[in-house]
Amino acid sequence: MPRIPKLVLPALLALALLVGSGPAARAWDGPQYLVGAYYYVWYPNNFRYGYLREKLRPAQSPVLGEYDSSDPTVVEQHIAWASRYGIDFFAVDWWPSREEQNARISQGLLQASNIDDIKFCIFHETWELAFRPHDGKTPFGGDVNDKFVEDLKEVARTFFDHPSYLKIDGRPVIILYLTRTFTGDYGGAISRLRQELQEMGYGNPFIIADEVYWQVTSTSTQRLVDEPQVDRMRQFDAVTAYNMHDQLLEDEHYGYPGGNSFLQDVTDKYQEYYQACGQDIAFIPGVMPGFNDRGTRLGSDHFAIPRLMDAGAEEGSVFSAALDDFVIPFLSPDRAVNMVLITSWNEWNEDTNIEPVNPADKTNEDESGRARRISQGFYYSGYDTTYLEIVRDKLHAVHGRLLDSQGLPVSEREVCVWDQESDTTLECDTSDSQGYYIISRLNLSPGTSYQVGPAELSQRTTVTVLQSRSVEANFTWPDQE
Repeated sequence: MPRIPKLVLPALLALALLVGSGPAARAWDGPQYLVGAYYYVWYPNNFRYGYLREKLRPAQSPVLGEYDSSDPTVVEQHIAWASRYGIDFFAVDWWPSREEQNARISQGLLQASNIDDIKFCIFHETWELAFRPHDGKTPFGGDVNDKFVEDLKEVARTFFDHPSYLKIDGRPVIILYLTRTFTGDYGGAISRLRQELQEMGYGNPFIIADEVYWQVTSTSTQRLVDEPQVDRMRQFDAVTAYNMHDQLLEDEHYGYPGGNSFLQDVTDKYQEYYQACGQDIAFIPGVMPGFNDRGTRLGSDHFAIPRLMDAGAEEGSVFSAALDDFVIPFLSPDRAVNMVLITSWNEWNEDTNIEPVNPADKTNEDESGRARRISQGFYYSGYDTTYLEIVRDKLHAVHGRLLDSQGLPVSEREVCVWDQESDTTLECDTSDSQGYYIISRLNLSPGTSYQVGPAELSQRTTVTVLQSRSVEANFTWPDQE
């Protein structure tokens, strides 16, 4: 039985949130966070192009080394980490022209023994169909529309029937990259895709668009403009931002974020798009721990966004502040869809990864010597599981593990939180294959005490929800007679 992700639904909301095709999620008193991370399957190839961590001195490496995305044992560890720390799904990168790379999804992810512990959806690199670098547009029409629709029909046939494919209100989720560059007959392509997928029996897909950015292509003049393009946004069910780094804003955003306007500017831009979405389009905040592609594209001379608020700050301080500033404020029990998208699980070439790195002291030295051209003088550490812990502590109130008397994990058991006074069930999660459960903090109040325990047993413990970290509550499952 697939693990049921952490979500709770208000009875009066028009858009109920249901995930997966396994047992239906139970409806409680309020929504929960649904946390996703962009996931790349282009390894080991892309490790060979270079990345920041290998060029630091001393070098820093992924805990799993330079791995192969088609290896199920690698993916099993990724899923285990994600499930334990409260990442509900992977948004898996898929390219229109890369058949061999796309095949690694089936070879690795879908062969993982613990695939039931997580959900996944496809992140379609739509810009590759027709993106024009000289003017930054992706014009739709004719053959481009045909290719777009046929590609996503292939995606549907390959993945939508999998029990771990992410669904919202029974609708398969698709994320489209760089929709903010779309021009031409993109509306016709989207309408045709919806119709043909419904004819195939997959229903109307829930489409999330990478639409939020500093400047986007106008739907009327096709020039770059600062304002949200609501006419294009209405073609989709939700909008998000993949990456808010912009080389044109180097003067405003270069340096440690504690000393510039990056975080405030993103907050303001998100607020602008949130208002533009109105009631019909879901706004999904995106967040990243930092950005540095200089280990891969040094010749492009893109400025880095450090992971520390300042040189002496704690590892992950930018990620933590970003969650506080422009993610959590856009999530509330009044919203139908409370999703967060993290850029990224493992985009090592741009150093947006939160996948664990072997522990190492912080350094700003790199292979360029005293020039520090790759690090730009900013400090980086081997952060271990720091970013997963931040996800857990910021977005989840209670976590723990179910073990039997022999210390073995107990899976597929529901753990719930109850209101102490009314004994009302507030939220539940199902333990994964290693016995871990984790419960969102959205419907629980800091400073308030609740009862927590396995739904099938009478054993409960009292926990007080904390503002800054998730509370651990472990349980021993009784031996079967």
